[in-house]
Amino acid sequence: MNFWQKCFPCWIQLFSKKAILFYFCFLCLWLSSGVLFCRKTENITSGDTVKTAVPDPWTENWLYKKVYPLIFKMEAEREQEKDFISSFEQYNGKAISQIYIVNLDVFEMLPDKPETHIYNRILDLGNDLHYKTRDWIIKDMLFFSEGDIFNPEIMNLNLVYLKELPYLREAELLISDNEDSTVDVFVLVRDKFSLELSGKIISSSKYRLKINEQNILGLGLGLKHIWHINPKEMKTLSWETYYSDANIKSTFIRVDAFWKEFSGNSNQNLYLSHPFLFPAIPYSGGLEGTRNYIHPPVDTLTTEKWTLGSWYAHSFGSSKELTNAYKYVALGLEKNWFTKRPEVDENTNNPWQDNIFALGSFAFSKTGYTSFRNISFFLMNNVLPVGYLTETLLGYEIGEYRNRLFTGLHYSRADKLPYGSYLYFSSAWETYFTREGTEQSVLAVEPLFISPLQHFGDFQSRFFFNTNLVLGGERYPGEHKNVSSLPGYRGIWNLQGNKLLRSNLENDITTPYQIWGFKIGLFSFLDCAFATDRFSQISTKNVLLTEGAGFRIHNPALIWESIELCFALNQKKGSKGEWKITLSTKKGLELPDFSGIRPQTYKFQ
Repeated sequence: MNFWQKCFPCWIQLFSKKAILFYFCFLCLWLSSGVLFCRKTENITSGDTVKTAVPDPWTENWLYKKVYPLIFKMEAEREQEKDFISSFEQYNGKAISQIYIVNLDVFEMLPDKPETHIYNRILDLGNDLHYKTRDWIIKDMLFFSEGDIFNPEIMNLNLVYLKELPYLREAELLISDNEDSTVDVFVLVRDKFSLELSGKIISSSKYRLKINEQNILGLGLGLKHIWHINPKEMKTLSWETYYSDANIKSTFIRVDAFWKEFSGNSNQNLYLSHPFLFPAIPYSGGLEGTRNYIHPPVDTLTTEKWTLGSWYAHSFGSSKELTNAYKYVALGLEKNWFTKRPEVDENTNNPWQDNIFALGSFAFSKTGYTSFRNISFFLMNNVLPVGYLTETLLGYEIGEYRNRLFTGLHYSRADKLPYGSYLYFSSAWETYFTREGTEQSVLAVEPLFISPLQHFGDFQSRFFFNTNLVLGGERYPGEHKNVSSLPGYRGIWNLQGNKLLRSNLENDITTPYQIWGFKIGLFSFLDCAFATDRFSQISTKNVLLTEGAGFRIHNPALIWESIELCFALNQKKGSKGEWKITLSTKKGLELPDFSGIRPQTYKFQ
């Protein structure tokens, strides 16, 4: 009997008619409450919000007269899901005469309500409290300047760069033709309300408090601090702080730093990087320094590890016939050393060793972007990447006690399929070579499929299906892949092993209702996973199944994550099924684009 014949009966038996009936009643209850107590709204696009937020004085301003028809043009183009770059091709080769920054209010007033209405007063107060991103900060984020020749590829890449900034809710580049065959570029941006204050009750003796500001004084600086406290004894159990600056002094050099102090674990990291911005900038690279200090009670042994790493990459145009297709070479160096270490590594049964790891890569890339509606609940991406990345890796590790060779092949691809569906696929194969043979090998295949958008009256629905297949070979005794570490996993139990298979099917429904600017969505999901160290150990006891439903609310004008109420049944062979209700914030999956990456090995953890 093969693996599937063993596992499928187990999964089928885990379903119950009572559970399915309960889910149906649960969704009907939430849907009814939305109809009765929520306010129905029109589907508002970014262009609509621009039109309603244009100040009255603009009606007599020549700038407004130029921007207003561009907004309507943009709206006509956004009716269809299409590739961004196609709207810029007609301006290719023209000189850029002027650049205008149009910075809109965070919150839009309700046009059907008077200014004295409590909702509009709250929104107006929010606009007053928020520092808009400074115009010069936005200009520093542009890959072009006045006098440059218009390049559609650079405009496309710059637009995505702006949309991915955590403190911007909307970003558009509007182009206006001039009579002298030049163009003006209007950069329309709208901030998110960038301050977040939140808390979470983890247990009766542990609370979490968080303060998060992603746009300090409109300067694009991020600072987040999290406390874990004991409310009974009023003392701090642990804390963590994060700082980021996406563009130091308009160099596009990014700094990220964090400091974590947990009971028995101290971690500090400082990371400087210049991202891949080809064709605007052909080079990229970074520096990283890390200290990790682990001691009791987290571990019975004390270890202090330091890491110093650097990498550099250079891009080259690949073909004039392909849009934004290029190749690049990259080299990374990493040195690890221990100031405190035990005599023997329990993973390898060998002495702990300092080492230097050199890793080079040669890659072919083609990257573009497309717009998709109603994906923000499941994915973090504002836009979806399309294209491919093929990366060949070759490295060598020089250790204190032994040396070994590394090789690998990574491939990822994304395509927009017919009828508005989408497929993203990533894979990796890699291994180390030693005198005894291969070790720490891995084969990983991880596809994601997004179904076409379905309309049911005013409701819109999409299916998301993603799978993680990871096969490890000759991994060290202490190395395991954890199901709980996979993005989007909602189960309360964990499985671990060298071989892992996990599949998730989720149906997201966007409703036409909102409460005080918070959009309401419904979802149902089925998540199943299997893990083992050896195929000879295959058993239905190694299978987890979680199914559930719930609703989530999200306000795109805030940096707050989606708030999700989930009701799920967790099931495992040999254990009694457990119902679980969770109220939490949730980040969506993030799909990396194909603009180039730092050379690194597959993360097996």
